[in-house]
Amino acid sequence: DEFENGRNIRAEIKGTESPDEIFEVSAHYDTAETYNPGADDNGSGLATLFEVARIFSATPPRKTLRLTFFDLDEVSSYGNP
Repeated sequence: DEFENGRNIRAEIKGTESPDEIFEVSAHYDTAETYNPGADDNGSGLATLFEVARIFSATPPRKTLRLTFFDLDEVSSYGNP
């Protein structure tokens, strides 16, 4: 999803039994120098999403898994729908 000055990134791993049912996990990938930058904001969330992707790409889930990486969360949550 592209918008003014930013982009959200989505990836899906199709479910094996109920592909029309979607479970979404998200984190933002921008950071703000004034609010706990780096791992605290939000490197740990991104690491979790990448680990979820690694695990479920090897063993697909029953429901579709959507991974969403939000941009510009630090700018008035602009990237969050």
